[in-house]
Amino acid sequence: MLALLSAVVLAQAQNGALSKGEIAQKLRPVPTFLVTDGRGKVLTVEDPSSKRTIAGAFLDYNDAQAFLKRSTKEKPELATRAKVSLSNLAEIYKQRSVSGLAAGRFEVIPSSAELKLAAEEFKKAGRKDAVNFTPLFAVKTPNGNYASIKAGDKLVVPLCFGYADAVEIQKKLPGAKIEVSSLEQVLKIFESSNGQAAKTLSILPSKVATKAATELLKKKD
Repeated sequence: MLALLSAVVLAQAQNGALSKGEIAQKLRPVPTFLVTDGRGKVLTVEDPSSKRTIAGAFLDYNDAQAFLKRSTKEKPELATRAKVSLSNLAEIYKQRSVSGLAAGRFEVIPSSAELKLAAEEFKKAGRKDAVNFTPLFAVKTPNGNYASIKAGDKLVVPLCFGYADAVEIQKKLPGAKIEVSSLEQVLKIFESSNGQAAKTLSILPSKVATKAATELLKKKD
């Protein structure tokens, strides 16, 4: 996992959590895709690991479309009205229990493609852990620091939902490596630490998801 994140917790744990507004600001740019019945009700999906019925907030538009297709096949009456609707990670986070990401009604469904890429990175690193979390990708430079990028007039440490987006950053830094972290870990940091280090962590939506969200908004208009 991202060593920097643990360091943030240790160094800043006594400074209090980021405010709900600060956390929402970090999460709002990340689009999520909900499959609804056309009347605003979110269709549920069974979590294969826990067997719980959850309302899935998909990070990948294609995964949401695949679930829509399965749902309308199982329930043909939904075919004329079920659709993929757009939300964002801040709104999903609000729906969750304060006791943890996995405790709420909504469940963030990681991109199936990004899960495979995270598993490949684990394999490269000689790790046999199961990727049973929502992966984020960071870039670590040869000197042991984490890559930063310019965001306005500030430098931030990017945590990318899109593996390809992390690779773009990596290519600009000879010898840099991709490291895998998780959304769950990052949220715990936001909820338990403050200080400059936590504030410089920036969660970046994948460019693919952002493009899909833009297209979905165009269709809505």
